[in-house]
Amino acid sequence: MNQQAITVLDRPKTQKLHSPDNVIGFTLPQYVNPVRTSQVIPISFSRPVDTIGRVIITTSSNDLTPVNLELWIFRQEPPAQEDNTPFVPTEKELASVIKVVTFDFFKGSPSRVFQSREESMPAPLASVLWAVLVARNSFTPVSDERFIVSVLGVGPG
Repeated sequence: MNQQAITVLDRPKTQKLHSPDNVIGFTLPQYVNPVRTSQVIPISFSRPVDTIGRVIITTSSNDLTPVNLELWIFRQEPPAQEDNTPFVPTEKELASVIKVVTFDFFKGSPSRVFQSREESMPAPLASVLWAVLVARNSFTPVSDERFIVSVLGVGPG
């Protein structure tokens, strides 16, 4: 049974240059303090899935320099870290990695669309997975930029 997990993420009101291999943080609605950011993205399905299908990320801007994205998907929630800090997972966190998703870029108007290169990735049976979005190149995000992460999950049967 196919299911779509969609997460809407809003960037903080900053336009600070991100260095290569830094996390992309978001202002998350569950935090009372809107200044706090986190890079941990919950991916929630209504029923357990055992395969991750196509992943699509859409951004609300059309920057001059497109960001080279990776989405690291974990079985267990990794510790949160602040926006624009180096992504250096520990051995314990690496043991929880299911997949590092890479993307092809498609220029949209006025947004950008990133589509996973793989269409089917095995995953442990779960209804909640966790992800971290990493910029592999230097880029300057747009203030208040919105990212929409859409993950197709396929359940057993």
